[in-house]
Amino acid sequence: MQQNDKTVLPQTWCPYCNSREYDIVEQQPDIRYHPDEKFYVCKCAECKILFTAPILPENEIGKYYPDSYGAYAFKNNIDKIFDKIKHQPQVRNFPTDLLERYRKNLAQELAGKYIEKIFYRTANFFIAQYFNLNRKQPVPYYNKIPKTDQKKKYLHLGSGHPAIFAQYMYHDGYEVHNIDINKPICDAYRAVGVTSNYGTVTSAQYPENYFDYIYAGHVVEHFLHPREELKKLHSWLSENGVFICSFPLYETVEFSYKKPYYDVPRHTIHLTRKTAKMIFKDAGFAIEKILFPPYGWALQLNRNFYDYLHNPSFDHDSWNKPLNEKYYRISYLLSLFRQSGNPVYFLKKR
Repeated sequence: MQQNDKTVLPQTWCPYCNSREYDIVEQQPDIRYHPDEKFYVCKCAECKILFTAPILPENEIGKYYPDSYGAYAFKNNIDKIFDKIKHQPQVRNFPTDLLERYRKNLAQELAGKYIEKIFYRTANFFIAQYFNLNRKQPVPYYNKIPKTDQKKKYLHLGSGHPAIFAQYMYHDGYEVHNIDINKPICDAYRAVGVTSNYGTVTSAQYPENYFDYIYAGHVVEHFLHPREELKKLHSWLSENGVFICSFPLYETVEFSYKKPYYDVPRHTIHLTRKTAKMIFKDAGFAIEKILFPPYGWALQLNRNFYDYLHNPSFDHDSWNKPLNEKYYRISYLLSLFRQSGNPVYFLKKR
C-alpha cells in the first residue's frame, strides 16, 4: 500500500534519500526490550531501501540500547581486557586477523569430529581457496598502503568487544579512535588511552584523508543519517585506506529463514546486495572484496522471532542465550554459496 498520510505514520521519510513516498512492508515489535512498542518496516519508492519508521531522534534512541545490549556489556571489564591483551605476544596484524578467524577450523566444523582426519586437509584447501584466505596477506591491495614510521590511524565505529581495540592498540602501535553513542563506554575507553568520541559520525570532526583503516562491525544499519555519514567516512579515509564493514544482508537464505527479524528500531536501514552497492557507490566507495563468513545469528534470531509470533508461551530469555551450534554449522554451509547473513565488505575510494 502506498502511504502518504503522516497522521498514520508520523516522522516517516526515508532516512537515506528523504523521500516521503514509500510502501509499508510489515509491522514488527521491539521484541528484545520493549515488546509493547511496534514499528513499521517500509520500502522507499525512490531509492528502494528498506527502513524503519517512525524515525527516532538522537535524544530518544538511547532508550533502545540498554546496558544489557551486547556491545555495551563489557564496560566494567575494559581495563582488565586491555591489561590482559597488553601482556600477550604479538601474533597478528590488522586487518589480516579479521580474516584469519574465518579460515581457521572451517573443515573441522563442516566435516565433524569423526571424519575430520580424513577430509581435513583436502577440505581446508578448497575452502581456503574459495574464501581466498590461503595467503599470508589474503587481500593483496593492503600491500599498497605505504609503510612509514608514523603510527597508522584506525577508527572503530561502535564499541564491540574491547579486545579488538586492545589488540590493535598494543600489538600494532595504532593511533586508535572510536565513536559511540554510549557515554560510559566512551569514558572507559578514554581511561585506557583511546581517543573516544561520544556521539555519532555526524557529530565527530576529523580532517580529510586522516584514517588508514575504518572498521564498522554491525554499525552501518544503525546510522540515523546513512547518506551523510557514509560520505563523511569517505572524506576521512586516506587515499590508500580501507573501510571494512559488516551488516545483515537481507534476501540471503540465512536472513530469509522462518521470519526475517529486522531488530527495530535499532536498525534504521535494512540492506540487500543491490541497495548496499548503491549506497557505497553513491558515497564514493568501490567494493574491492566481499566475504561471506559463517554467521548463524540470523538463523537463531529469525527462529526466535517466529516462535514469539506463533507461541504464546515464548521464552523471552532465549534472546540472551548463546548461539546454537546447529545454526553455526548451517551458516558455514550457506557461506560456501554466499548465502550466510553477515558479509564483510572491503571498500576503497574510487
